[in-house]
Amino acid sequence: MLAKDADALVLDGLRPLPHPSHMSIPEALVVAQEIGAKRTWLTHLTHLTDHPVAEAELPAGFKFAYDGLRLTL
Repeated sequence: MLAKDADALVLDGLRPLPHPSHMSIPEALVVAQEIGAKRTWLTHLTHLTDHPVAEAELPAGFKFAYDGLRLTL
């Protein structure tokens, strides 16, 4: 797997519920854990996610991306 153990990973995590063309937050967490990146940001979130509450429930090393976020790698 090309991304295995990457320093940083950005994945689509649209909302808590399944979606036909985007990963849900739970699906993105599974993929990210399989990849094993040191840090992961979930992006493309919708209004269906209460960001502060949901982010507090993410595993260590996971954050929600936001407009204007700049990552230094």
